[in-house]
Amino acid sequence: MITDQIEVRLQISRHPQLCAALGSETLTTLEKAFLMPQDIVWKAYVDTWLSQHLDDGLVDAVFDKHTRN
Repeated sequence: MITDQIEVRLQISRHPQLCAALGSETLTTLEKAFLMPQDIVWKAYVDTWLSQHLDDGLVDAVFDKHTRN
């Protein structure tokens, strides 16, 4: 699930088996989080992948491609 901070908090309270990639504490109203099963190795992999691709511009490029009007 990809969602905003409000939904992250709601879903984690309803489904304690979930966790948020990149931590829900750092989200602004514009940022989104991935909710996924609690698996520390998988979460570390996703966090690392996202961090690298946020820095290299891939995430922005993908969003730009799919949000052009």
